[in-house]
Amino acid sequence: MNRRITACAVLGLVGLVGGTATGQVLQESASPLVASNAAPPSVVFTETGVDFGKIGDESRVEHNFEFKNVGKGELVIREARGSCGCTVPTLSKKTYAPGESGTLQVFFNPANRSGTQHQTVTVQTNDPKHPTIRLTVNAEVQPRTMADRQSMSFGFVAKGLGPTMDVTVSGIEEGFDVTKAWVELTPVPDSMKDQLPEWDPAKVFTVTMGERAPKAVDGRTYQERIVHVTMAKDAPIGLLRNVRLVVEHNDGQAKRFELPILATQLGDVTMTPARLSLGRVTPDTPFEKVVIIRSSTNTPFEITKLEHLTTSGQAIEHFLEPISGSEGAAYKLTLKSDGISSQGAVRGQFRIHTNVKDEEIINYNYVGAVMPTRAANLVPTQPMTPVKPAGG
Repeated sequence: MNRRITACAVLGLVGLVGGTATGQVLQESASPLVASNAAPPSVVFTETGVDFGKIGDESRVEHNFEFKNVGKGELVIREARGSCGCTVPTLSKKTYAPGESGTLQVFFNPANRSGTQHQTVTVQTNDPKHPTIRLTVNAEVQPRTMADRQSMSFGFVAKGLGPTMDVTVSGIEEGFDVTKAWVELTPVPDSMKDQLPEWDPAKVFTVTMGERAPKAVDGRTYQERIVHVTMAKDAPIGLLRNVRLVVEHNDGQAKRFELPILATQLGDVTMTPARLSLGRVTPDTPFEKVVIIRSSTNTPFEITKLEHLTTSGQAIEHFLEPISGSEGAAYKLTLKSDGISSQGAVRGQFRIHTNVKDEEIINYNYVGAVMPTRAANLVPTQPMTPVKPAGG
């Protein structure tokens, strides 16, 4: 097994007998496999798989797959494609005479990967018995730095609770450590900036450093640092999103970690459903959704103002009315549309202003998508066969 330490795409074919990497797929123009009256080629690979074993994620590795044309006709390598949309070269040589050998060089780049990896390279030839050959590339990637979670989801949080979540950040260098960690707004497109929170993320989520200690993982010793994120007991009511935890460290060869944070702070005023999904909406088709806004203690309250913000520009009406018999402790919010013509995502937010202490503004989001019904889901109507009356 041959390995080389350099940078490349995830999985790439560098070439057959001296080809250079420039494209994404190597492909020969279409032509018949072998003329019916011509002697056929026969391709034989010395091996059809390689296992790199345990490798780091810093640099690519490579392997040469050797093959030979043992047939009596000319062999043509038509196409070679990696399974990950990787870099594949334009080959300087694609045809092989009877008895001629060649080499297919494969690169695997483990960057941003962790754990067991299974990749394939599909080779198309004009060999009538082996038109398609699949080569396998396996590896166990041990990253240079890693975090034990990709996001921080607090879920539904009871009022006044103030929970804490931890993320453990690890590095292979002996002196590895977290240098800085903080919570900030997540960058969003201009069309969504009106949905960014008005509260200060650094005040709602505080970050503190925990223990630092070495730990053995799969035969490698990592230096671990625990980072604590604590949600404020008086966090704003509603869905808390579009914020992230950023963790910087002292390993200059690896990127910083960015973990999205998501939480729903419950209060005395609750919404059912807690999050509204319009689902898949057929173009120009009317729809209606209902949200119940209620006091969890059945205490009467007032909705003093209701703002409707939409980032998708879709015409969706809304109606708010108290629920009969609730004595001011519950309201019904109705979203209604006569139909939306333009296809795409539908996003919006209600800012509910109340006279409830600490819940003066509650943000409530909804999402959906306007898409045509798939043809595969449509069942054609079959004509009915008339039923003859008895004795007819």
